[in-house]
Amino acid sequence: MTLTKQQLADQLLAFLNQRLDAQQLATWAEEAMLRAEYPEKDFDTVADLLAKLGLVNVKGFEQAREFYLQALESLGFGLEYSLRN
Repeated sequence: MTLTKQQLADQLLAFLNQRLDAQQLATWAEEAMLRAEYPEKDFDTVADLLAKLGLVNVKGFEQAREFYLQALESLGFGLEYSLRN
């Protein structure tokens, strides 16, 4: 399977919106590192992010919210905030 930047961004957004926890995000990233193919032009960015995301459930390797925002930017996405009840 080919992993797109959109799919990676969707996972980051799911984590930021608390639809995934750190364990689920790390497991997804580890599976993607093992099984996915990345477009050549995005290889370095995607591989680097997956490597870091694969460790977010390990004490001492957690990432601050700023990391996820910067990750989305590095993938070419912006973030728009809204409130919900």
